Amino acid sequence: MIYTITTNPSLDYTVETELIPGQINRTDSEAIYPGGKGINVSLSLQRFGQETRALGFAAGRIGQTIRDLLDDLGCPHTLLELPGSGQSRINVKIRGPVETAVNGRGPALGPGDLDRLLELLRDVKREDTVVISGWAQNVTFYVSIFRQLAGTGCMTVLDCSGEALWQCLACRPFLVKPNLTELGALFGVEDLEYTEGVELAQQLQREGARNVLVSMGGSGAFLLTEGRELYFANACCGRTVNTVGAGDSLVAGFPVPILLALMVNSVKNTKFKKLTQTVTYMPHFISTVVLVGMLSSFLSPRSGFLNQLFAALGGPESLYYMGSAKAFPHLYVWSGIWQNMGWNSIIYLAALSAVDQELHEAAMVDGAGKLKRILHIDLPAILPTMVILLIMNAGSIMSIGYEKVYLMQNDLNVTAAEVISTYVYKIGLGQQQYSYSAAIGLFNNGINFILLIIVNKICKKISGSSLW
Repeated sequence: MIYTITTNPSLDYTVETELIPGQINRTDSEAIYPGGKGINVSLSLQRFGQETRALGFAAGRIGQTIRDLLDDLGCPHTLLELPGSGQSRINVKIRGPVETAVNGRGPALGPGDLDRLLELLRDVKREDTVVISGWAQNVTFYVSIFRQLAGTGCMTVLDCSGEALWQCLACRPFLVKPNLTELGALFGVEDLEYTEGVELAQQLQREGARNVLVSMGGSGAFLLTEGRELYFANACCGRTVNTVGAGDSLVAGFPVPILLALMVNSVKNTKFKKLTQTVTYMPHFISTVVLVGMLSSFLSPRSGFLNQLFAALGGPESLYYMGSAKAFPHLYVWSGIWQNMGWNSIIYLAALSAVDQELHEAAMVDGAGKLKRILHIDLPAILPTMVILLIMNAGSIMSIGYEKVYLMQNDLNVTAAEVISTYVYKIGLGQQQYSYSAAIGLFNNGINFILLIIVNKICKKISGSSLW
């Protein structure tokens, strides 16, 4: 038998609406269901066919509604009635463009209520498991439960945070399950990364926890066992995906080669000009595997010189940038710009070499400086080339090659690093859903074709230059 304890269950009222503060809002859909961490565990176990019973407290008519809903779902329960005129809490969850939750406090628990719950737990046997989940109204309440359960020899699981988690460690729970944020809060650490989380999980074991399971949201979870073995699991696949690097690469990457070409073209020293061109061309010939390896080395939390540079400039120390979902788009886009800006500038340099130098000489006679000559001579000369390349780039904006993304992708940044190309690769070859992956690829190419036509028409109307 797996018992779950929810000391403060709730009636969850979930609505979907585009919430506008200060106005009357109408819901698009709504649902009412029993809530509370322990109750959620029992409902999940019951769906998997496990023998379970939800224990806890309920008060008033709202408490009775929670019992009725559990009966309707076929979940066994013993929710003790709290005396007085209080009511069990109602949690309102508003789903929309921005999700909002308003959680009630619920009725207060007294010493007599603890005694009644401890009486229920006298039936717990050594082969049973007890799961205590949720916000602890009273830390002493949780500690008393664990002390009684310690005498039975049963397995105990604790899913809470703060002082309650800390105080219960002395009772050596079989498993504790904080999330990454809660784990960091225990030790006063913000923005916790995976490697730091493992170190703090080891500290929890030294304080008394036997096994530590840490959830990391969309990045998955890791388990540190009693035998000091470390396991990691990805989050289950959800809805796809993002197009990171598509528009960003176009917006940031398109003007950089133009600026580089204009600067190189303005250099008068021939030797320095050739050296600059050679240095900026060279990264293009670095393979994708080597480039990602360089990023991993330069951004190593312990020895990476870029990490040390960022720390010297006031940034966080020993941050694992390659495992950061926030850092992934920046690393992908700017490393791509660095690698290809020199190569992409060749065509602009070729167009600039065709500019008649007599135009520059005439402009200099009229008193035009270097900047004005660039604006009124060089840029108009390469404008048709710029337009053609912009149209071609827009036609491939959705087609990000999967190699670099796949190599940079890991379990910590997958929430930001899963793009259409890697998703198609995993669905097609990994799960052998060939027709589905082919349909995604076809739809993706269709969007590229539509973008190509739209951008071509816009450019033709504005500048007169186009592919057709």
